[in-house]
Amino acid sequence: MGLLSSGVRVEVRIHATPEQVWAAIEDVTTHTSWMKDAVEIRHTSKEQHSVGATFDCDTRIGPFRMTDRMVITEWLPAKLMSVRHAGIVTGTGTFMLAADGDMTVFSWREHLRFPWRFGGPIGSVVAKPIFVALWRGNLQRLKQRVEQDAHSTVGAAVADETTLDAGERQRPSRAPRVLAMAFLVSGILHFVSPGPFAGIIPRWVPRPTEAVYLSGGAELVCAAGLWRRARWSAYVSTALLILVFPANLQMAWDFQGDSQRSAAAKAATWLRLPLQAPLIWMALRARR
Repeated sequence: MGLLSSGVRVEVRIHATPEQVWAAIEDVTTHTSWMKDAVEIRHTSKEQHSVGATFDCDTRIGPFRMTDRMVITEWLPAKLMSVRHAGIVTGTGTFMLAADGDMTVFSWREHLRFPWRFGGPIGSVVAKPIFVALWRGNLQRLKQRVEQDAHSTVGAAVADETTLDAGERQRPSRAPRVLAMAFLVSGILHFVSPGPFAGIIPRWVPRPTEAVYLSGGAELVCAAGLWRRARWSAYVSTALLILVFPANLQMAWDFQGDSQRSAAAKAATWLRLPLQAPLIWMALRARR
């Protein structure tokens, strides 16, 4: 099993009391209204609002679907709700509410274990940045919902924020399409000229040529999704960029031992490595 040993923690500050926030999350079946990865939630026990209550959550992240079975392990109204994941992916999750003046700090913590079918430790490494981005977006949606319900008259500050959000929606980021073009060109080259790509596949990866074709196909799929700004493409593209990073490391390492490579070329391979971060940022812009 692979464990997100450091866990995942995201939080948001909400202009509402802990009681108002709790009212929005107490019924777990309503979480689908602000959790984009939750398709449907069903109670599987008679008790629904206390320790021992159970429920199933049909989850979808990009092309991946599964049913997450959960058991409530802690229940302190307006303070704490914890669950134990008992399905394919196991672990624990906690919602914590803390008053801070006229606001509530909502913290979400998860410690998840991935089975080998989901990549075990490698799957957990790939999944962590995806989950962080996904759950931050979930909390922003919860914040908007709670604040709209808590305040019948929207203040000027909230109105300005709403106007800004609407403006951002009207002017979608160009970043996903720029990355889509890069993926398109790279994906085609994987099929037209696989040799150079096969040469940088890490030695521990079997069948390097097949790996080149597979990654090239994945880049073309991501290019199509990013061009349409499909939400799933943000997370799948992020996972792909993380998965291919070892090839960039292999290329940098190989160049250092090649006497025919110039010092500038060797330096460029190392300088290329940090660029993976802005590429991931560009991919995640597709989820907006």
